[in-house]
Formats: sequence, C-alpha cells, structure tokens
Amino acid sequence: MFLQAHYYLDVVLPVASKYILSYEIPMRKILPVALVFWFFHSVALAQQPDIDFGPAQDLQIISANQTVLLSVELADDPDERAQGLMMRTEMADTAGMLFDFKRMQIVNMWMKNTLIPLDMIFLDEQGKIVTIIRNTKPGSLRRISSAVPVIAVLEVNAGLSRKWQLQRGDQVVHKMFQNQQEEITEDTPDSTMPLPE
Repeated sequence: MFLQAHYYLDVVLPVASKYILSYEIPMRKILPVALVFWFFHSVALAQQPDIDFGPAQDLQIISANQTVLLSVELADDPDERAQGLMMRTEMADTAGMLFDFKRMQIVNMWMKNTLIPLDMIFLDEQGKIVTIIRNTKPGSLRRISSAVPVIAVLEVNAGLSRKWQLQRGDQVVHKMFQNQQEEITEDTPDSTMPLPE
C-alpha cells in the first residue's frame, strides 16, 4: 500500500500505551484517553472510502524463460493508491494490483491493514523491473522503498516473483507503459506460457 499519514493511530497509540503501562497510571485516568483514541480510530475506519478500481486489466510479465499473464486492478489516483489491497483476505495467483504514480519518483510503500503477504515489483517508465521486494509482512508499518525512481509498483501474492524467476530487467507489458502492441488473448489454458524457440 502507498504510505500516507496514518501514524497517529499506529505510532502514537502504541507509544502512549507503553508510557501508561510504564508509569502504572490508574485505570480511571487511562479510560478517557483510550476512549478518545478508540473514537478517532473508529471515525478513520468509517471514513475509509469504498474504492471502485474499475474492471480488471490484462498485464504480461516477460522474463527470460516464460511469459506470465495476469488480470490486474489499476490504482492510478491518490485514493486508489492509498487503499490498495488493504483488508483483502485472499487474491488469486493470476491477479494483482498495479499502482501508477504518473511520474518517475522514489516510492515508499507499506503493509498497513494488508492481510496477505505480497511481492512488490517496482517498475520504470518502460515497464522494466528495477527492484523486487519479496514476501512483505502483513500489517507491517515498515517503509518499503523503491530506492531508485520508479513510475509503478506491481503487487502479487508472496512467492510468485521467485516462482516465476523474475529478475531486474524483465519486462512488464501493460497499456500504462504504452508497450502493449496487441491484445492479450485468453485462449491459453494456463497463466504461464513458455516463450517460443
């Protein structure tokens, strides 16, 4: 998920709890503070928008040994990028989410409210893989950085980038990169096809 300003819930509250426990503050003083934090946390969750990512889109990943076909959701505005795959309990191995950041920049992601482990594949403006962060931890607030400027991030289920033997320089084909020369057909029985000799 794209990192945004939710730290008051996820950093302030744990720090305050540690402080309260360390100094053995009476419960009658703790309760009002806890209720205030609970209220704002509930409001924040209630205001979380119901995002419609639109219809799934075709995407290919072309490596040295195979071409992988995926059907991905596109997150290309701030609300969609902030929501990402939060609260999803499962995702098909033939699915994913593509984050379009519109311009080359260093991108920071995190796993807040994300319930499934992911592989994050960072892409340049040509759709080339520049960085892969594998097996990200669900719920973690650790910053996951592209380290170098990228324009997009593809999230897939954890373990798939290794299964597909993806590496830096492999090509992602999608209309956002303007490198989709022809429509991807659906007549293949498998999502993974060997390249022709």
